[in-house]
Amino acid sequence: MFVLRDLRHAYDSTEVLNVPAWEAGSGAHWLVVGPSGSGKTTLLHILAGILRPAAGTVTVAGQDIGALSPAGLDRFRGRHIGIVLQRLHLVASLTVMNNLLLAQYLASLPQDRQRISNHYPLGGQS
Repeated sequence: MFVLRDLRHAYDSTEVLNVPAWEAGSGAHWLVVGPSGSGKTTLLHILAGILRPAAGTVTVAGQDIGALSPAGLDRFRGRHIGIVLQRLHLVASLTVMNNLLLAQYLASLPQDRQRISNHYPLGGQS
């Protein structure tokens, strides 16, 4: 599902990630632990394509996401990547269903209420 090679990232002069190689197949489960500031959220942001690493490659579902344009990365993320962070970034005035429909729209996907309902039965209630 994802492959990391020679991944590095730093903020200012402080290196927070240095991953020579890591692969995780589809359906694999991993636990990432470490103290505050050790790079856990940075790693998740890089895997999701929200942040580009300073060095190295990130391949998700066979796609080198570093090779994508910003618009291409947005489309890829919308179609293949889901991430729920500690602080939700939802449009407060919309229901959960409408937030999910908005995500489909922004990814240039058909807005599919039935698909959302199949995966998230309470999608329209909150």
